Amino acid sequence: MEVFIKEPSEHSHVPDPNRLHIVRLKNKLKERSASSDEGGTTILFDVLHKVPLSVSANLSTNEALLQTIHRERPTIQLDHNGRLPLIRGRNEPNFSGSSSICPKSYYQLFTVHGIYSSQIIPLVYVLLIGKDTNDYNKFFEQLMLHYDYDPESILVGFESGTLKSTKAVFPDAIQIGSRRGKPKFSLQLWDIYERVIQDLSRSNNAVEGWHHAFNNRVSIKHPSITKLAKCILREQSRFEIDIE
Repeated sequence: MEVFIKEPSEHSHVPDPNRLHIVRLKNKLKERSASSDEGGTTILFDVLHKVPLSVSANLSTNEALLQTIHRERPTIQLDHNGRLPLIRGRNEPNFSGSSSICPKSYYQLFTVHGIYSSQIIPLVYVLLIGKDTNDYNKFFEQLMLHYDYDPESILVGFESGTLKSTKAVFPDAIQIGSRRGKPKFSLQLWDIYERVIQDLSRSNNAVEGWHHAFNNRVSIKHPSITKLAKCILREQSRFEIDIE
């Protein structure tokens, strides 16, 4: 029987004690961001304060560490007492978002509006951490998971992330853009002739108007999650009267 013996290599690395501190720091950032509604910079500076100075030279940039925090933020979703089925009559949701009134740890407050008695009302609110296609995909997948949702048409603004996501998640739905401009987008997206004939909304201006008015009612930029939730509950209370 042949035996192979490998001699120790002369090439070796001295253990890096700073690496352990970096791993612990990132884990702490993830833990705090997932369990707290504190601002990203507040969490970052508080955790960095406890890191030895000898480690600072090996750390990622503050921007990269903030991205670590934002990626761990959970998507927060509120729905209008399970009333999403109300928009199935015409099967047309209106999607729009606003960034100025969401907590600093999130990128935007994104909403799903629907039609009820010829009135456009907010049905679902969600706090998203970004605006790329994956952020919207995760939300729409949750929407379909909980509501078995499959709209025939969608009214959405000309935002590339939303357009790509709705096209991928709802491939059979007709997409209608929110405003006209140079033909950067296909004619099918912004043509509203059939909508005028059927007496449907020509744009999502009503939804954009709601976001503007809601921003004013919240009255402060980047409120806490608790403050925003109270404003949403107050906002919905007046729509309950119309729906009932």
